[in-house]
Amino acid sequence: MDNASKALIMAGAILLAVAIVGLGVYFFSMSEGLTNQAGDSIENLSAELQNSEILKYEGERVKGTDVKAMIRKLTQIGDDWPETLPTFNTADYKNNKLYNVTMTLGTTGYVKEITITQVGS
Repeated sequence: MDNASKALIMAGAILLAVAIVGLGVYFFSMSEGLTNQAGDSIENLSAELQNSEILKYEGERVKGTDVKAMIRKLTQIGDDWPETLPTFNTADYKNNKLYNVTMTLGTTGYVKEITITQVGS
């Protein structure tokens, strides 16, 4: 009887250990999913924050001075931007003219394409 009770105690201890390891794996996999979600949220927030520096210039009938300010901002950003941005020359835009500025987001969520067209002639 003494050996049988020791065997039952050992079996119970093994089952308890397996259950604890199983719970550890379960919680670890759940935390990994939460970490991935947090990383994605941070990346999206970063894209929105950086885009806000440029998107404020998007619109119809944008003044030439604002277009030039946007071009200077693009020059400042330079190679730090995750997407390849087009290059513009401020001399091509006149302060007293109006322009339509449209922007397209790339697959990474950052501004990828910018189109500037003059309003009227």
